[in-house]
This record gives sequence, structure tokens and C-alpha cells, in this order.
Amino acid sequence: MYVILSGRRRKTSTARFLSALAVADIIVLMIPAMEYWALYVIHADVRATVPALCKVLSYLAYLTPSTSAWILVTVTLERALSVWFPHRVNVMCQPRTAFISVGT
Repeated sequence: MYVILSGRRRKTSTARFLSALAVADIIVLMIPAMEYWALYVIHADVRATVPALCKVLSYLAYLTPSTSAWILVTVTLERALSVWFPHRVNVMCQPRTAFISVGT
């Protein structure tokens, strides 16, 4: 995240996509790690003790990998548009549209 957001290209739509991808991938890795940490260090099964948390963790376990995949698809489409329409890429691929497409 620091490398992507510290350079001079941090305001581009690709940087926005890649930073959202980094956040989604971190969440993908942290959900099972948090569960195993709670199970083996605290000796508490989070999914068994709190039913609402079980549903939220199950939902996030399916949502975040799908989000990561779709962010990769949108980055690929943006790069394809920049090759197909090199003169119109600044109009079609703006940071605002990247923010909107990641948010939906």
C-alpha cells in the first residue's frame, strides 16, 4: 500500500484499483488468521460462541475473494481500454470511476 500510494502516480485509477486490491487481499488473509489465532491462543472458537460473528465471518470469507477477483477483472478491462483507445483513456479511466467501480 505504501509503495502504491507514495509515488507520483498515486492519483491514477490504476493506483486506486491496486490499493483496493491490496486491502481486499489483506482482509482475505486476516479472516482465517484471526480465527486460528483466537482458537489456538485464546482457546475460544469465535464461530461457536457468537452466532452473529459466525455469519459475518462466513459472509466475508466469500465476499472478499470475489471482490479481489473482480478488482483484477476491472484492472484488466481498464488496461485493455487504454490499449484500444489510447487517446480517450483519460476520459474513460478516471480515479473517480475507479472508486465507484470498486465501491459497488
